[in-house]
Amino acid sequence: MSLTARLRGAAFALLLVTTALVGSTLLLPPAILLPLGFKKLYAKYASVIAWWWFSCAAAAIEVVGNVKYEIAGDDVGDDEKVLVICNHHCRLDWLYLWPVVVRHGRCGALHVTLKDSLRSAPFFGWAMQAFGFAFVSRRDRAGDLDVIQSSLAGRTPLWALLFPEGTDLSESNVAKSQKHGATLKPPIKWSHVLVPRAAGFAAAVEAMGSPVIYDLTIAYDNDGRPDEPSMLAGRFPSRVIVRVDRFDRTPRDAKKWLFERWARKEERLAAGLRGEPSASSNALGHVLC
Repeated sequence: MSLTARLRGAAFALLLVTTALVGSTLLLPPAILLPLGFKKLYAKYASVIAWWWFSCAAAAIEVVGNVKYEIAGDDVGDDEKVLVICNHHCRLDWLYLWPVVVRHGRCGALHVTLKDSLRSAPFFGWAMQAFGFAFVSRRDRAGDLDVIQSSLAGRTPLWALLFPEGTDLSESNVAKSQKHGATLKPPIKWSHVLVPRAAGFAAAVEAMGSPVIYDLTIAYDNDGRPDEPSMLAGRFPSRVIVRVDRFDRTPRDAKKWLFERWARKEERLAAGLRGEPSASSNALGHVLC
């Protein structure tokens, strides 16, 4: 590993941890407003801090990591209620999607559903709790659905990010997914995506009340799947490719629609996802101005 890569990884980690710590420090004291009935005021304040932190993270990815983005598909509008669904290629998909959200100026409204294990992560977990993100255990189905619905209901503006697969595309998860897919009618054997879980998606749609849906397909120009050790070592994907499909109408049969979309993702990823070079999100300008 070169000295340049090590310095890049150290600079990225320092920026991300420092901004998460600052964000947590700014958010936690005003949280005393919540039991006093100032929930809406705190939510507005938190959205400003979220906008700042996500812009910092996007700047770190694009400037420090020198990651280029290629985006294709439908245009993203200025919608108030948006449900964003995406395939879960690696554990860091949510992080690499932040520059996409920053490009459209909606990072202050971003809401992410995450695994419960991330709740206790130093700095990051604290900030995500303060932002009001949803944490699901993947063990209590009814409890997880309640968490998703309660965290999304009544929020405007809102960009809710959900990974219907529930976990990332590791070899063991692919094997489990294919085993489950073999029991379905007709049988499914996908290698580039996992069989999605429709219940969480349906709960999110119901809670948000007919949101605009953006179906994102993400892929990386990288040697292996991006992960935390490679990022900290200064090895970032050279390109992140994102395909955007917009749907204005809520599907009547959520499970059927979701499976059809995931079948399309499998086809696209198997063929090699392609996008168009995208201008920088100018996240650094957002942070400094």
